[in-house]
Order: sequence, then structure tokens, then C-alpha cells
Amino acid sequence: MSSETTEKAGGSKLALFPDLVRQNASALVSAPAVLMPDARLGWDALDTQSDGVAMALRRDGVGAGDRVALLAKASIEYVVVLVGALKAGASIVPLSTMITDDILSRLVLDSGASVIFSDTANRARFDRAFSGQIIRITAGAPTEDWLSLGDWTANSEETSLPDLETSSSAEFNVIYSSGTTGAPKGIVHNHDLRAKQVEAFRAFGLNADTKTILTTALYTNYSLLALLATLGAGGAVYLLERFDAGAFIEACQTEGISHAFLVPVQIKRILEHADFARLEAGRDMCVFSAGSPLRVDIKRAVVSRWPGVLIEIYGATEGGASTLLVANQYPDKLASVGHAASGCKIKILREDGTEAEPGESGEIVGRSAMSMDGYLGREEESAKLRWVSPDGETYMRSGDIGFLDEDGFLY
Repeated sequence: MSSETTEKAGGSKLALFPDLVRQNASALVSAPAVLMPDARLGWDALDTQSDGVAMALRRDGVGAGDRVALLAKASIEYVVVLVGALKAGASIVPLSTMITDDILSRLVLDSGASVIFSDTANRARFDRAFSGQIIRITAGAPTEDWLSLGDWTANSEETSLPDLETSSSAEFNVIYSSGTTGAPKGIVHNHDLRAKQVEAFRAFGLNADTKTILTTALYTNYSLLALLATLGAGGAVYLLERFDAGAFIEACQTEGISHAFLVPVQIKRILEHADFARLEAGRDMCVFSAGSPLRVDIKRAVVSRWPGVLIEIYGATEGGASTLLVANQYPDKLASVGHAASGCKIKILREDGTEAEPGESGEIVGRSAMSMDGYLGREEESAKLRWVSPDGETYMRSGDIGFLDEDGFLY
């Protein structure tokens, strides 16, 4: 498989994610790629098994311009199908396991997905929610309507994946988010954006020695970003089906976890757990926090008690405004969410659309190369997010209110 590359800020080229998987498998062979408490998958196996998924999709006429939906808990099979769909040139549509049957049906129709992958726990509700024509693949045992993943991939006549060209502008995923309206909209990201995100996270030490623990569902952009950034760098991802502070601490100790992507409530529960002393006396870790505001007192507790570094991320799945707070470096800025991420510009707008002064509150808007292509099939709503500055630059509205201090930190 070959892919068009995308360009770094300095002019050199970035490989797209499907090619990074193949490159890492060739270099790392049997080194771990995806881990769970009771299962492990090496890089060579991830490459081979995802090739099998890609060949089965191509056999069934699924490729560029098509979409593969995923409705399942985090698992090794989930990652294999996700990577295989991207290798086939298709786009992935991670679906929430928490939505109602009615919304699930609407999102499947809205996405136009031609394949659904589900686990045993979710396939019955999918059948209840959706009766349309779609290829049904399950991680569990087959039924009259569902093909098992193993049988489906074994039936391919191909022995190797044909050479496919993936454009950097090709659709990578559709992620459904309610945003501020409550009505889920499909947010479209392309391969170029994902390649740039993988490269950007290398600055936080993600490499072939990385072990990242993920405890949030893979249908969220935050978890998907963590998965892609880790695998793209050649690291290993450790998946927990559901969050448990004790299981998290145990995994960090026994697996030598180097990076953790958490939401604030999880960080609070970890700090409060009786076994937290094991982390206090353990190795340095890079802890990321996103999804909702992290309280100042919790930031202070992490900085003082948890060896390593705490990085708070503010942003939206749509892109635009994005900030990072390296809490250990800025103890006097813990009330903020940090400064603009690399390559991002942030402004604060007054109600009349003019730019606010430092310390003056208004709507947060941002400009970044890591922004969505738009909402799927909703150009009018996509256009409403755009604000054009007096010098002709296009920014994305966040709908959030904040202010910048004299040092450029966002509150």
C-alpha cells in the first residue's frame, strides 16, 4: 500500500497513518502494539490482521468513499478493524455505545456506512435500532445476520493487499458530536489532519518505547487521537474496557505505562484511591487531561504528588482553538487552560465582532491547520462556525467564553 504524504511545517513530508502502521510493523515486528489485561497483539500481527480486514472489505466492494462504522467496547478486534478499514481506503465512523436506539439508527443512516462492526454486547441493540442493508461483522460468534470477524476475513481470495493510493485530503473519519445544539453532527477529518496530529504528539515523548493507557471509549475524538498518536509513533496502547482507579494503578505499575489520557473525574478518583501511593513512588508519567475543566486544586495535587508532567488540553473535535497547559512549568497559570498549541492562533471576539483586549472576555475563536473539513452534509452549519478576520484569515468559532491574559494564556 502506498499513500500520498502530507507536509511538515518545515517542508519535509509526513507519512499518513496507514503507512506508519506498515513501517512500524516492519521495524518493530513482534513488539507489543495493542495490550489488554488478558490479551496482547504484536506489531506484525496487527499489520497482518488489519490487512485481512482490508482485503475482506475490498472483496466486498468497500473502499475509497465508503464508511465503516464501529459500535463496540474497546478491544484488540476494534483496533484491528479500525486500522484495516483505513488501509482499505475507507473512512471510519466510531459510534457511541451510550446513545439511544433512535439516535443510533439516525447516525447510521446519516453516515451512509456500508459496514458495521460490533461486539456481542452491542449487536442485539444494533439489530433493534437498524433494519437497513449493511454488512454486519461481529467480534463474537456468528449468527444468521452477523458474520464473525475470523470467518469474514478468512474467506478472502486475496493473499496480499493490492497497492492502494491514499490522498492526504481523503476522509479519515466521521465523529458524531452533539456540540452545543444537542443534535449529533458528523465531524469530518482527513488523513492530513491525523498525520499532523501524530507528528505533533511526538513532542510529548511518544515513540517506540511509549506505553499509553486508554480508559475512555474509542468513539471519542480524545481517545481516538491518543490511539493514533501512540500507534503512529510505534508505541503500544493498553486498553481498559472501563475505567477503574485500582485497575488503572495496577496496570501503570505492572506494564510500565509512560503516558495516560484521562478526563478530570478519572484523575480525581485516581488521586483519592488508597493505592495511589504506588504511583507517587513510581516512574515518571505524562498525564493528559481533556474533556472538561480540570480544577486548580486537582492540578496542584497532580503536580505535587504524581511524578512526571501534567498536560491539560483545551479544544473541540471540530478543531480551531486549541491550547496546552504544561502545568509543571507554569504553576502560576493553573487557573488557565494554557497557551495556543503549536501552529494555532487564538483571538477573543466582542459581541460586535471586534477583537477584545487582553483581560477582556468574549467568544474564543481559533485558527489551525488541524481543523475539520466540515460537518457531514451540513455546509450551512459548517459555515456558521467560520469567522473571517479583518486581514482575511478564517477562524473557527467555539461558542465558549474566555479571555487571554497579557502572556497569551487562555482562561
